[in-house]
Amino acid sequence: MEASAREWTAEEVAKHNTKEDCYVIVHGGFNLIFRIAGTDATKDFEGMFHSKKARVILEGLCVGTLKSAAGGKPGTAASSASGGFLSPLAIKSNMQASVRGQAGFIAPSRYMSPGSVMRPPPARSSERVPKGLATSSAIPGDPIHPVEWRRYTLVQVLPLNHNTKIFRFGLAKRDLALSLPLGLHIQVRAVIDGETVVRAYTPTSPPWQKGTFDLAVKRYDDGPLSRYIHELDVGQVVEMKGPKGEFVYTPGKWTTLAMICAGTGLTPMLQVIRGIFEENEKTHTVATENRPKIILIAANRREEDILFRDELASLQTRFPSHIQVHHLLSQPSEEWAGHRGRISQELLAASLPPPGEVSAASGVLLTYCGPTGFEVFVESSLLSLGYPVQQLFKF
Repeated sequence: MEASAREWTAEEVAKHNTKEDCYVIVHGGFNLIFRIAGTDATKDFEGMFHSKKARVILEGLCVGTLKSAAGGKPGTAASSASGGFLSPLAIKSNMQASVRGQAGFIAPSRYMSPGSVMRPPPARSSERVPKGLATSSAIPGDPIHPVEWRRYTLVQVLPLNHNTKIFRFGLAKRDLALSLPLGLHIQVRAVIDGETVVRAYTPTSPPWQKGTFDLAVKRYDDGPLSRYIHELDVGQVVEMKGPKGEFVYTPGKWTTLAMICAGTGLTPMLQVIRGIFEENEKTHTVATENRPKIILIAANRREEDILFRDELASLQTRFPSHIQVHHLLSQPSEEWAGHRGRISQELLAASLPPPGEVSAASGVLLTYCGPTGFEVFVESSLLSLGYPVQQLFKF
């Protein structure tokens, strides 16, 4: 694509924000887009935790409707490799270019009308994973695939707190490791009440763990897949694929990684934290002096909601110059001695490096993960405080 042959500033891209001349920044570059090129991306889109804003933007990017395989009219259900379908939907008249993130490529697009939006596909009985299947169908030497769904057997369930458990899944061989790059996640799929549900989870186990990998899953009353996983018995299987995501930890690239999370938004950050510290001790691939400083702000409701508290405390004791952990509780007990209340600009300003010290050249990156409302507030607060948008990353 010619548009990627030159470098653009965020200010230049922002000028292309009309219906006739619209540029957007695609985070992750070509690999992220062409991984699903020429296919139905409905399930990949639905499997991510998109905000309402993302769906509004999607409407404006529509270029037409999809005919059925049998030559039906646009707007009727259309078969595809993943069983999705498109239906007409009136597009909105207002669309503004959104420029955000750390890296990506710029794609010019035409504003077409009227458009369509992807919707969840009807379930097919063949997609349901048989219960009780005792062996994983992951291929030795290729433990997970970015496009192909593969089955993994649940081998152990470990309680983490009152509503979160660690689910340990087996690989095809005991000497096989998932080898997922630090910072990336996987997608989990299940058919629930006749509907295919896909969600993203980040393994909390280190990539080099042999024979198994772990997912920390919090049970949500309104989360069908989290309930489904919590009701699994050892020996049953779940379909997964990956890796997915845009962030990959690169040793020596950053001097400081700030991590702001709520609830299970900790899991992708914990994976990176474990990789940073365990990598030094076990494989010695990164010198101690090149280890980045970690600033972690973890928001929860109550003390019993804090995940991996003892492990984080141990890391802070062992590496006091390399990791700072700030716990924030919105419903603390009277005995709680840590931060109280909800995430605020004041807490962010007091805990993070000054905006003037945050840049690509200084090697400082601010990351965040949590419920949509939390992420929106954190991002807007960081921008209001003067932190450069190029150094913000949402897991």
